[in-house]
Amino acid sequence: MQRTLVDQLSTTQPNGRVVLGIKPGGMTIADIPDFPLEDGDSLFIPPKLGTVQVTGEVYNANALRYQLRKPLSAYLEDSGGPTRLADVKRIFLIRADGTVVSRQSRQLWQRNFDQMVLMPGDAIIVPPKLKTPGGFMEELPLITQIISQTAMTGAVLSLIH
Repeated sequence: MQRTLVDQLSTTQPNGRVVLGIKPGGMTIADIPDFPLEDGDSLFIPPKLGTVQVTGEVYNANALRYQLRKPLSAYLEDSGGPTRLADVKRIFLIRADGTVVSRQSRQLWQRNFDQMVLMPGDAIIVPPKLKTPGGFMEELPLITQIISQTAMTGAVLSLIH
């Protein structure tokens, strides 16, 4: 699983997008921050979506109908919740404007991550758990093999002399 994830990340090309931080209620040209454009740049404002995307390690990854004042936890629940392969400590939210919010985000001083109210176009990402090397019991076969090969090498060398 880790190798697949690394392969996917290594082939991902940057998309060249710039997050402008437009407020959800912004409706006029005055709501767009002053930002210098260069030759070849373009400004694309997508249509307002009526869905919230839930993807990753959930039982039913899907686009769900946006509902006013509905919290993140309710959208997760509507998707069947995280699977046993999910890394629930690292769930994050990609806002429709491109900003990312995670459990560790400092901007959540007012509310719990799970109770954040979502906006149309937001996407909840539930990443998979990545196995990390560790634990003596996981490394025991490797250690045993190294000791065995070292002993065999010593025995062969003692026969040669």
